[in-house]
Amino acid sequence: MITTSSDEIAERLRRLRQHGMSVSDLVRHSSKEIVFEEYSELGYNYRLTDIQAAIGIKQLEKIDWIVSERRKIAECYFRELSEIDSIELPFKDENYYANYQSFCIYLKKNAVIGRDELLKRLHKEGIACKKGIMTAHREPAFSEYEPKRMLPVSEDVSDNSITIPLYVGLKDDEITKVIESIKFTLRNV
Repeated sequence: MITTSSDEIAERLRRLRQHGMSVSDLVRHSSKEIVFEEYSELGYNYRLTDIQAAIGIKQLEKIDWIVSERRKIAECYFRELSEIDSIELPFKDENYYANYQSFCIYLKKNAVIGRDELLKRLHKEGIACKKGIMTAHREPAFSEYEPKRMLPVSEDVSDNSITIPLYVGLKDDEITKVIESIKFTLRNV
């Protein structure tokens, strides 16, 4: 779902979501005359189902609350994890307002264990984490493209970051468990 206040962008997105057609299905099917559509640009069939759209609309009604809840969890992570010198937390600037779609931590070179071992230990504690940043150029879908690129900074971030749980409904005791497990693991290997 995309929201915009631009009529021009909204009209283009409506075209793109239904194969780039100049006329919507609704207009074509409800017309008393034959309507011939044109395809001025390549589009897709990216329409939501009615159920998905209804859920999306209800979610938008709660967007301020949802973002507020996510920010509370992120603030807790910032407050509690900032004392660990072997991790780097996401960039944070008071001039920006983030919704924290996810929360990644980066393991610095002085970390006592690597990303994969930290993931295994957190998983063993029942904490669902995943690798943090993806490097598209190393994924199988891109393996046939040449020339092969080396992107050392991206690869380092990918190899040394994890995403920790952050979602509306995450309970205080679960947040505490994530924090305490990370602190314990990175201090007591």
